[in-house]
Amino acid sequence: VKDEVREEVKDEVREEVKDEVREEVKREVLIDTKRETIMELLNELGEIPKDLEDTVTLETRIDVLKVMVKASATAQSFSDFYEKISNL
Repeated sequence: VKDEVREEVKDEVREEVKDEVREEVKREVLIDTKRETIMELLNELGEIPKDLEDTVTLETRIDVLKVMVKASATAQSFSDFYEKISNL
């Protein structure tokens, strides 16, 4: 009986860990996709300044990245983009 219970607990823990890993992978993919979108849109404005590239690539908050996507899609210049994200 002890071995059965031990195996059940191990199986439950494995499933929990798998679920957590899946969620983290989904989150990371979403973050990477948003970063790539931002960089592609900003690249249309010209060579992206290093500090701006760093700002985008180091950002991990999905809500902030969503705002950056919108800002990069509508920005007419890098300074316009900076202005749009200045309150983040």
